[in-house]
Parts: sequence; C-alpha cells; structure tokens
Amino acid sequence: MLFTFLNWFPDYLVQARHINIKNLAISGGIPWVAGAIGIIIGGLLTDWLGRKTGKTTVVRKWVVVISLLGAGAAFVPSALASSLISAVTLMAVSVFLLYLTGAQYFAIIAEVVPSSRVGGVMGFVHFIANLAGILAPSITGALVGMTHTWSIGFAIGAVMAGIGALGLAVFGKVKTKQTHTNASSAISQ
Repeated sequence: MLFTFLNWFPDYLVQARHINIKNLAISGGIPWVAGAIGIIIGGLLTDWLGRKTGKTTVVRKWVVVISLLGAGAAFVPSALASSLISAVTLMAVSVFLLYLTGAQYFAIIAEVVPSSRVGGVMGFVHFIANLAGILAPSITGALVGMTHTWSIGFAIGAVMAGIGALGLAVFGKVKTKQTHTNASSAISQ
C-alpha cells in the first residue's frame, strides 16, 4: 500500500483529480505531513502504552494490526472520493495510520528475535519490503493502464494491508527472547 502511494499518488492527483501541476506540491504534501505526525505519535503511543501495560511487544503488535486495518479502510475510498479534498483527506488518514506502524516492525523484531539473529531477520524483512517496492508500483501501473481506473490498484493495496494485519493478529504469537538459547516464554495476548 505504501509503495503504491509513493509511486502513484502524484499521477493519481493529476490524472484522476485533474489537479493543476502547480498545486500538486500542496495536495501531494499533505499526506506526508500526516505521515510525519503518525510516525512520531506511533512511537510515543506504543512506548506509553507499553509502560502502562508492561506488555510492550503486545501493544506494538496490536497498534500495527489496528492501524493497518484502518489504513486499508481509508485507502480504497480515497480512489472513489467525490472531491479532491476528500481524496487527499482520506489518503492523509491512510498514510498517518501506515506511519503509526513504522517504528513498530523493527522494534518487535528487536524484542522477540535472539540478538545473534536480529541482523539477518531485519535484512530479510527489508528484502520483502523492497520486493513490494518493485511489485506494487508495477502491478498498479499495469492495472491502471489496462482498466483506466485507480480503484483496483488501491483495492489491492488495501487487501494486502488487511492480509498483513489479519496474519499478524492470528499468527503473530508474541514471544520474548531469553538469555538461555533453548528457552522461550510466550506472553499471553
């Protein structure tokens, strides 16, 4: 979803919303401001909730799940919105929620993966993210070219966010790393 936004949002504004290229900087920049606020609030929120509950990793997990579902729910309507203002607002909400999750992924990895494997796991996660950075723009561009509509590409991005959120919610068992190499303890969800 993020890579679809990164690569196609300016084109979407120009082609689908007929925005004047001079005004693109303002309309195209609003979601980025929302994202910057989201990444700051995401870190502060999870740290605060983690201290309050004593279950930082569980808090991070659920912030990711809820934020991804919300981001996906706002992403598709942004392609179908009736006005430029509503499209940019919905996209700003989507990017804000996406960026709430930004710091959580690697914080969760650092908390649950044994120290000797953190680098490898983070490298693999970056590989998957970069693969998405190749596939999402390519698929979105092909779909827009074939269908002449943005809603299908945006819907696929939203579905992928939903799949990730539900996958983490269902299969993301939160375990903390132990100092003993063969021991692990699960944190109840």
